[in-house]
Amino acid sequence: MTGDEADITAQTMSCIPPVSLQEDAHPLKEAHDFSLINANFPFPTDEKALDIPRLSSILLAELPPKEEASRIIDIYYQRSSWELCPVLRERLIKEFYIPCYESRGSSISYHKLALLYIVFAMAMLNNPELPSSGSLARKYCTLSRACLSIDNPLINANATVVDIFLLHIAYGFSSDDPNGYAICEATVGVTMKLAYS
Repeated sequence: MTGDEADITAQTMSCIPPVSLQEDAHPLKEAHDFSLINANFPFPTDEKALDIPRLSSILLAELPPKEEASRIIDIYYQRSSWELCPVLRERLIKEFYIPCYESRGSSISYHKLALLYIVFAMAMLNNPELPSSGSLARKYCTLSRACLSIDNPLINANATVVDIFLLHIAYGFSSDDPNGYAICEATVGVTMKLAYS
């Protein structure tokens, strides 16, 4: 990790509040861009309102180490995939995990990264052995939403975007977010529109 990445990671981690069940509590809440992104989801935030270079740096810096990501994926397929599994494990590894970890730079696909982050979020929702799993789940969900704000899913729609939104719906119904059902209803509508367009 470079000095800049370490600084960005330290700044990001300092923004994560303790786990809370307050109505609007989520990690990265203090970061303005993340608050806007979460408030607008499932619709992308206007790029003009975001600091895209900073956001891109944070998204790349927040990827867990490759070995840890592999363990998180294992947790997802062991504990969460029974609920919803739009992406088979082999496809996830081949088309999302490997490319995201090999191209960690300007050529990264933010849709692929969004899918990885929401898989991480689903895994953390179902990992009660880890004391901070709820906070990590919210953090990964927020990072997935941020990826969708960089690569607008309404303009750049594809099958991966539908998979991402399906996982966000499952996350919303499974999480302790008091607004989860309302977000899910909107996300279902967007997903249906994208799936049939």
